[in-house]
Amino acid sequence: SDVYKREGENSVIYMTAISQSGLGNLDEALEILEKYITNYKTKIKDSSALFQIGKAYSQRGDWQMQKGNFKLALNDVLKGLRIIEKFNDPIRKADALSVLSSIERAQKNFSKALEYDLEALQIYRDKNDKFYEAATLNDLGLIYGGLKQKDSALSSLKQSLAIFRKLNEPASSGIALMAIAGLYIKKGDYNSSLVNLEESISLLTSVGDKAKLSQALLLKGITENKMNKPKQGLGHINQALDLANSVNVLGLISSGYKERSAIHSKLENYERALKDHKQFIIFKDSMFNITKSQQIEELRTIYETEKKEQQIVLQKNEIMVLEQKAEISTLQKILLGGALVLYLIGFYGVRQKLKS
Repeated sequence: SDVYKREGENSVIYMTAISQSGLGNLDEALEILEKYITNYKTKIKDSSALFQIGKAYSQRGDWQMQKGNFKLALNDVLKGLRIIEKFNDPIRKADALSVLSSIERAQKNFSKALEYDLEALQIYRDKNDKFYEAATLNDLGLIYGGLKQKDSALSSLKQSLAIFRKLNEPASSGIALMAIAGLYIKKGDYNSSLVNLEESISLLTSVGDKAKLSQALLLKGITENKMNKPKQGLGHINQALDLANSVNVLGLISSGYKERSAIHSKLENYERALKDHKQFIIFKDSMFNITKSQQIEELRTIYETEKKEQQIVLQKNEIMVLEQKAEISTLQKILLGGALVLYLIGFYGVRQKLKS
């Protein structure tokens, strides 16, 4: 039928958006996802469409968060969550909660982030979703670290690492090991930090993640400098900077110059220390300007979105109709004594998340 054909077409649209996000093309992914949402709002009018819209809002919020557009991200994920909660799909709810937690954590609202992630963790455990249980435990480790609860942070990260190892996930294991090393640096246990970083660097090298490998090498250089081994530290920070420049990660480049300046100063190479410090300032200012540009773009996007929504006259009424149909469909199934069964297209299993 036409409905099944359109749902098939939307499946392709959604997977194309996911593919673009995996390549780091978030603007393209968001543009494609907008078409997916519009199709469900205007072309497909059955009770499952509302669920698809909720799922898409949650996904859009995740990508907006990755772009640093936290207001847009929060608005989208909350809209998605309100829709998803109308349906009996705990995993999707947990995914939305996890994104909300990441948004709050990025803005250092650690207590609120903790609340969202603890609820998500319980759902993943109830549903035996091991990968996302481990991913959430990793996030909880970062949140506890932000709350200065180092023991809880270390416990969560070690639990995360154990699961990732059992699942044979080298990239995720490498990231967890790096987070553990970071905690040991804060605790002043530099030997334990180096042990974890060595394994992290080996795993991240094997999977070719240049950005995360740069981060691990930078931490190793910092650790060695704290152990009064500045020359060894300098070598690893040089490697970290080379990698960071190759993938143009401004935060890592800025940090690399800052740490290398400190090492040059310790080695009494004051001319080089000053040169690196100037580079640190340049990249720091560049990041500040990009952040300001993102904020302006976010306000522009909010304005254009509101304007576009005003132009879609039937949108609000259509969602109301879909909500009513969903409620009627649910009521009918309860009266029949059956479980709520929604038609779900085949790509529901694809779930995208940013783990720092």
